[in-house]
Amino acid sequence: MPPAHAQRFDLSQVLYIHTTPYIVTNWKSALNLCNISDQFPDLIKNLLYGSPIGNPLPLLNTFLPCNLLSADLHPHIIDAEIVAKVTTRWMSGPFTIDEAWTIFSGNFCTSPVGLIKKHSGNGKWHMIHHLSKCDSDGLSTNGWLNLDDFLLFSIQLPW
Repeated sequence: MPPAHAQRFDLSQVLYIHTTPYIVTNWKSALNLCNISDQFPDLIKNLLYGSPIGNPLPLLNTFLPCNLLSADLHPHIIDAEIVAKVTTRWMSGPFTIDEAWTIFSGNFCTSPVGLIKKHSGNGKWHMIHHLSKCDSDGLSTNGWLNLDDFLLFSIQLPW
């Protein structure tokens, strides 16, 4: 049997693929465990189907910062993480800069990635995104958030 051809898609429609980096069932369990589901009635739906983070400023230029130095330690870990996310349909891509320009209909910004140790000494790493990296205008993804809008609390999860 010959291999199937890869499906073609319109890059301008990629933005409407809803994905989440979160394990939604764990979030739902944590909210139920702490009896706070009623305080976040739309969280699970927003994680599943997407929700705006706020009203970000219009992007006037494209911002592509370099990855953190820790990304150079084990580039195969970053590559494997990206392949895993694409395979499980948690993200689309990877895309070229021209393809990203088409997807976003103009300027876009990215966040550098890096690695942190999961537990010191066990050799396991976790990929992170540096959402506070500022562009030349001093703007960052985290800069769009107002911390006063979020209830700060800590919970002990069973996993």
